[in-house]
Amino acid sequence: MILKATKTQNFINLFFTPFLAIIFIFSLKLNAQLTMGNNFPQTQLNDQHDKPQAITQETPWVLFSADMDAFKMAQKILEENKNISFSTQKGLLVSDISKMPSLIAKIFALPKMRKYHFSMALDREGKITSTWPKQEKSLTVIYLNQLNITKIDFLKTPEQVSEFFKNSAQNQAPKKADADTNANANNNTSPSTTK
Repeated sequence: MILKATKTQNFINLFFTPFLAIIFIFSLKLNAQLTMGNNFPQTQLNDQHDKPQAITQETPWVLFSADMDAFKMAQKILEENKNISFSTQKGLLVSDISKMPSLIAKIFALPKMRKYHFSMALDREGKITSTWPKQEKSLTVIYLNQLNITKIDFLKTPEQVSEFFKNSAQNQAPKKADADTNANANNNTSPSTTK
């Protein structure tokens, strides 16, 4: 009886331990945060008008708001500068609205968003943007070169956001002094309320 139990235990150790290790490593990769040098996954999200917005090889940057404070900062600048056009810059504004109750989003937030003169891709479940770099109350700018992440900035003030839009309109990256650059987003990422 003891011999049979030992054989069963050896069988479990031999076959299931490596299997569990593979699953663990795979889950770590799935949850690993995007950093500089990573390839950004081709992504498609619907905007506030339910039109698909895609991040492709041609996308030069993604402006990401992970919380309401960050989004309001971008929205204020965009509302004050109606000449800003994402379509001509080929960039994309993405907002994680997963923490917003679906009823509130449907009745109040989405109708308000549809009045904006700009498009914004919405992550309604928070899954697609869960590994994107973020800091509390900051907009994340992810610079891309054929989907390779070349730079990550965190914009913390309206002045930095204005400077970003001004420079992106001229096809220039914001100066390092104008934004907090994070070479490794994992080290400086604050806990987010959107996770």
